[in-house]
This record gives sequence, structure tokens and C-alpha cells, in this order.
Amino acid sequence: MDELAELQALLGAVQKQETKNRLNERNCRDLLVKLIEKEFVQLITTLDGREYVTPDQVEKELRDEIIVHGGRVSLTTVQQAINVDLRHVQSRMDLIMKEDPSFSMIDGEVLTSDYLDGVCEEISQLLEEAGSLRLVEMASRFSVPTQFLIEALAPRMRSIVQGKMESGMLY
Repeated sequence: MDELAELQALLGAVQKQETKNRLNERNCRDLLVKLIEKEFVQLITTLDGREYVTPDQVEKELRDEIIVHGGRVSLTTVQQAINVDLRHVQSRMDLIMKEDPSFSMIDGEVLTSDYLDGVCEEISQLLEEAGSLRLVEMASRFSVPTQFLIEALAPRMRSIVQGKMESGMLY
């Protein structure tokens, strides 16, 4: 306990000391702008201009937003949530999709393979109840193009979807 008290006293003494050289907020901002211009550091300004974030932070927040939205979210929704220009969100998403095939994009929306697995499970349940399903109707129900749904279903047939896909129908 004595060590803790000593450390607290030392911290208090240090905090009370005045500093001779201090940078104000404007000087810090000017310094950051110069570093960005000279490409010594890569930072992205938020839309309100109050903060700077790194591209890695944009990617982390992008991935978090995708998870929060259940594996399907529009890039404009993500852009509003993380408060950076849409082009930065789009460029990071492009990099993510090159590195990780579990992400896909349709009409400005990001979809994860986990989301698609859930869609396929739901389709499998509907197929079990109805006996047959039209792929066009399922694509409409999940707001995806029919061809995309076919491509998502194909590798999941017999593993998630217990049925047969033929001529635009599931049996």
C-alpha cells in the first residue's frame, strides 16, 4: 500500500508541473496536415473534420459494422456510421474482398458467407415445408439477383440445402 501511495503522490507532483513548450490544437492539426501532405503518415479525415483515422482503423470499423448488421449492410450505411468519405470505405472493402473470399458485394451491399449460410438454411426450411420453390421468388424474398442466389446455393446444396436445383426450381 505504501508503494501505491508513493506512486500516487509522484503522479500528482508530475501533473502539477508546468510545461514550457506546449502545442495547441491548431498547431497539432497543422503538423498532421503537413505530415499527411508529405506522405509521412497515412491518415483519413472524418467528414466532420474533427478526427483522423488510419486506413487500418477504417477497415476494423468496417468489419465491425458488417458484423453488427448481421453480415449484410450497404456501404452507405457503413460510411455514415464510421463518418469517413465513401471512397475510403469502398477502397478498404475492395481490399478486404481481394484478401477474404467470404465477403461479396451486390448492388452496394456487402454480404458475408455466414449471412448466405443463414439464407440457405432458411431456404432449406421453406423447401422442406413447401416441397418445391421457385428460385426467382426466393431471390426476390432475399432481395438478391437470381443468378447470385444460384451461385450462393450451388456450393451449399446437400450440405445446408437438402434438395435439388434444376431449371430455376428447388425440389
